[in-house]
Amino acid sequence: MFFYLYKRYKVDILLKDSTFSFKDMQPYEKIFLAMWIIGSMLILAFALLGYMIGILGSSAILFIAFLILVIGGSNKMEQKRILNEKIGPAAEKRMNEMVKLLRSFHIDVHNKKQLDEIIVMARKEEELYDAWKGFRGLFKGITTYILLPVITILLAEFFKDVSLSILIRRAIVLVLFCFCIGLMISAFSMGITDFLNPEIRDLRCLIRDIKNIKVFFRDEDSSFSFLKNDK
Repeated sequence: MFFYLYKRYKVDILLKDSTFSFKDMQPYEKIFLAMWIIGSMLILAFALLGYMIGILGSSAILFIAFLILVIGGSNKMEQKRILNEKIGPAAEKRMNEMVKLLRSFHIDVHNKKQLDEIIVMARKEEELYDAWKGFRGLFKGITTYILLPVITILLAEFFKDVSLSILIRRAIVLVLFCFCIGLMISAFSMGITDFLNPEIRDLRCLIRDIKNIKVFFRDEDSSFSFLKNDK
């Protein structure tokens, strides 16, 4: 029965919340996205061509895009708009849909012990879906004893027998490349993890939604009603 509840949760709640619309983005968000894509592509192209000025100019585009995102998103009016138009209504809708789903399975949403039992079952399912559990040690060993020595040798050859100016140029290109890769990995690490283990991601969402019901839900007429007055 838990499996059926979980699948209903994925279809009735998660799939409805996973849609993304470019037209719903604010102008500063669209500008950031466009500049970030263009800047990243230009850095890669200029790095392959060895055009230092182009790399620095492309890095400036990324920096300006980041400033636009930070300044646009940190504005007080924008923060209030996000709270009132996105976070608040989405949270209220999701909680009400979650309560409706649980009640369709004759689960008492005010019975914390019963909700805890569902959380325990979900955590057991997490362990079953963790396909990478047995490979983490192997990957760690491969990275430590094979990949790192190979990268060290390649870097030594990359900087071998070159003039000081070329050495500095290559070092700057390498630093900028690693910086961009680091930013991309940080930005998409959650997405990569979700791609590798989508079931674990969904189970954790289920656990989080049930915990929210335990803490915040009181009855179907008053749940999150305070959000409607905070405008």
